[in-house]
Amino acid sequence: MSTDLIQQKAQQQTQLEAQQKAQPISVMTKLMNKAICALVGYYDGEIKSFTLDCHNKLVLTAGTNRQTEPKILIISRQYYNEKVNDYPIENRKELSKLLKLENPANESCHYIWRHDNGQSRVNIWQFSKKTPAAFIQLPESLLLAIASQAGTSSDKHVLTVDNSFKGTADLYVSQQQGAIYSSLKSSMINSVQRFIISAGLSQASQQSSINHAQSATRLALGLQKIPLALWSAFINTSKLTSNNPLLIKKIAMPFIGVISSYLIVSSGYLVLKNHNLQAQLQQQRVQINQALNKQQQLDNNLLRYKQLKSFFEQQDLSSPFWLVLANVLPEVKLSNIRKIGNRYVIKGSSERATAILEKISLLDNVVEAKFDRPSTKMRSKERFTIGFTLQHHSLNLYLTKPEAKPEVKLKAESTEQVNTGVNELTKKGEINNGGT
Repeated sequence: MSTDLIQQKAQQQTQLEAQQKAQPISVMTKLMNKAICALVGYYDGEIKSFTLDCHNKLVLTAGTNRQTEPKILIISRQYYNEKVNDYPIENRKELSKLLKLENPANESCHYIWRHDNGQSRVNIWQFSKKTPAAFIQLPESLLLAIASQAGTSSDKHVLTVDNSFKGTADLYVSQQQGAIYSSLKSSMINSVQRFIISAGLSQASQQSSINHAQSATRLALGLQKIPLALWSAFINTSKLTSNNPLLIKKIAMPFIGVISSYLIVSSGYLVLKNHNLQAQLQQQRVQINQALNKQQQLDNNLLRYKQLKSFFEQQDLSSPFWLVLANVLPEVKLSNIRKIGNRYVIKGSSERATAILEKISLLDNVVEAKFDRPSTKMRSKERFTIGFTLQHHSLNLYLTKPEAKPEVKLKAESTEQVNTGVNELTKKGEINNGGT
């Protein structure tokens, strides 16, 4: 192996370890990993154990002091033969009988993947007699193929396992056309393309590769994804003895422990999640109540505003008129005061009618002051009829309320101002019997 290739492999291993450190591990994954360490082994000439490294990742280690034999043993590809056969038999029971007759040895396992159009496709695995006996023996290629298929969205995928560090041939694995296909690298099959051609797989298959260090994680994923129906196909019936209670104790109890732990952890998580959701719901209820209270206050204020607006629109302010009248009283003699619609009309006499009109027009709250009739000369006085409209500055409102009759005597709403004006006029004797 060249120096550049060794450096490249080392860099890939470093990147893999960095990715493993970055990825968090869930509680369920930790429990599954511990169960795999306790029950599963790997055989590639010697039995290796699954152990957890400092990052809680699964790794294969050799030479461990294992007190009990693994109940589930994963067999390396070089210690079994694998083939795919098609049978013109659709009945699964009849096909199973035929397969048992063809492969009577206990080291042989088979699985019927599909049966349609009168054809059935079957995978057959023939384990070497050198493999140690275990309650369940699983072929390595099966787990790698299932794990690779679960990790990709494509149904056409080929995985390459680089075993250069291990000192053995590379492994090509794929699950296509309803079966498992695998092969070790050889002089004839020395590339992925040649493996695809030899197995009759799709040329458009996606390709990926892993190194031997990553295979432990892939094998564990395959154990989690393997269908229940496949487990029964790999049970070693020669290991079943009459001591069933002991078998249950050694095999079933660890699984029960794992399932119980999972249920306890899941229940705790659900209780905590429910508590958090209830707390969020209560907080949202408080916020909703506050929003509803503010909306109620807004509705009440809007209603009050409309009522006040309607009230002010119905009021007839007369105070501004008396303020205007107070400015011209010393210079005029009034004979009549009327209100026609929203206009005030005053009749009287003065030395100069135009001066009175000009003085009234210059007031800030007077609008459209003018002579309603031409002024007339009488002795030394000028008789006039002046009409104008008032605008109240503080409310910025026109007095636009219509009256039922065209002429209505002015209603004094400011008693103090009205009395002051009337008393002043009375003292001067400037209001006749027909005036107000």
